[in-house]
Parts: sequence; structure tokens; C-alpha cells
Amino acid sequence: MANHLPPTLDPVVPAPGQVPGQLIPDPAVPALGLMPGQARQALPASTNRITTCSILYGDAFKDPCKGSYERIMARFDAAHQNAPTAVELYDQVVNLGIVPQAYLFCAHSAQGPRIYCAHSPSKYRSALDGMVTAWDNQSFAFLGEAVQGMVSIINFLEIAFEAITVWTKSVAYILQHLPELDPVLPPSLPDTDDPNMEEITMRWMIYLLAGYTPLFLSASGYTPRQAWDLLYPTIQQRQEVNSCAPLLCWLQVASTGGPLPNNPLAMGPTLLTIALYPPPADEHLLLHRHEFVRQLLPGLTKPPPNTGSGPNAHGGSSGWTDQR
Repeated sequence: MANHLPPTLDPVVPAPGQVPGQLIPDPAVPALGLMPGQARQALPASTNRITTCSILYGDAFKDPCKGSYERIMARFDAAHQNAPTAVELYDQVVNLGIVPQAYLFCAHSAQGPRIYCAHSPSKYRSALDGMVTAWDNQSFAFLGEAVQGMVSIINFLEIAFEAITVWTKSVAYILQHLPELDPVLPPSLPDTDDPNMEEITMRWMIYLLAGYTPLFLSASGYTPRQAWDLLYPTIQQRQEVNSCAPLLCWLQVASTGGPLPNNPLAMGPTLLTIALYPPPADEHLLLHRHEFVRQLLPGLTKPPPNTGSGPNAHGGSSGWTDQR
């Protein structure tokens, strides 16, 4: 287990049009309460329709795992015998390119611990002409939904997939005591004789399957209780409890308070607190992430089909407003 907790994260300001704690519903997003295979029977979203992250991640045809989640989740299970190292995993994640991918992380805000979704991470590439910037070889991700083509940017730290080992209550115990998540459960002391206790090895961040990502696209984050209420019933309905076991293990740890120094029974921050800050972005970084958004959400720059007359009929207006 890490011998210290990372620094805290100030609460993230919601994107324009968002109310703290509120998801922005999108009628084009398919319902998540589907049996395995149902979503993949739908028609893929036209690229002209992909204008929000909810549509992108809700489209089963864009899911890089295509519904086969055991292998991808095993790679993020730090206790798995064939799990890659944190460095190997991080390097692959930030160099994957324009592929839908999302990760849950927990940060401590003024309102207490919050669970956020960082998605579409990538490494800032140095310019071919040798121009040096402050962002060379750093990695960044998006936070929250795209609103009018704008998405919050956060850094994506190299410690993202390092592992910690902790004691926590079992999933069954937490589900039976959800009202006690206020905001997290008290620290759990090691006890091999307690059937409700488990020793878990977990990474700071966990892969969030594409089909569940639309549940976590509020930039203001979620309490651990809200995360359980959103995630577990959907996992059950889709009959993916086994394949999502590492995700539930991560949520177990995120729901457990950490002991304070010299007082192991006192309530401290959640055990998985990690600091991902919005960078003081300049033109270079904004242009880098701007282009990433354009490729992820092609509907922002493509005219809608069958527009008839008007400026969009001949591509005169892209619908993209660059508000840098």
C-alpha cells in the first residue's frame, strides 16, 4: 500500500449548461438497461450524429471491446497473474490514439470524495519542427460531457495504474449498508476471521466499459453512494457482474475511508484519492485537444444529412464554435 495519499483536488467547475450532479440526457443515447447483445443489434450511429460523448460511448459499434469485457478488465486487475505493469499499461493507454476509452478516478473535493470519469487520454506530441512547449510528453484527458464542442481538460498522471493493497468491506456488505455511505465507510482494519472483510489489490484508476460511460459524464462528479446506485443495478441488468468484478472491487476501495496518521479508526479521505488537475492550458494544448475532439465527435464538423436548403446543405457552417 502507498505510504502516503496524493494531494487533494479542488472541485471541478461544471461545463456550461450543467447543473452539479446532473447528467445531461440525450435522446439519441440508447438505454443502458439492455440484456447482453441487445445494444449490438442496433444500427451504428451515423458519424453525422456523433456530436456528444454520450452518443459516442453509447454506440455499441464504437465499443473497442465489442461486448467481450473479461480480457480488458483482467488487464486492469492489478491482482491478476498476467496483469501488465503500471508503466506498460499507462504507455499503451496514452498512445492508443482516437479510440473511445474511459477511466474512473476518485478525488477529494470541498464536498468530500467524488468519483469522476476521465476519458480519451492521450500524450501531447512534440512538434516535428522541434518547437518546445511546456506540454511535451505529458498526457491529458477529458472530463465530462462535450457542451457546444467544449470539454474540460485534466492532466493524466503516470501513477494512474500503480497498485495499492488495502482491506475493505465486501461488495455484499456495502450493498446491504449503502445508507451508511456518508460519504464513505469507516476505515477497515485487517481481520481474516471477518467474512465481510477482503484484502484487495487495486489500481488508482480503473477502466470503465464504454456502455457504462454515459452514466458518469457529469463534470461535477458523483458521491460513492451515487456511483453504486448508478452502476450496480445496470451491471446486474446486463448480467455482467462477473466480467465487471474488477470495476466493483475498485468501487469497494473508493467507498472506504483511509485511516488518519496515529489514529487508524479515525475517518480520513477515501483510500483511492488521486489528484488530477485542470492544466493552465495555452494555445498549443488547446489546439491539441481541440483536434482530438474533432476526431472523436465528427458530427461537430459535418453538416447534418438531408438538410435541404440553408448554409449546412453545402457545408457552409460546421456547427463548431471555437471558443478558445
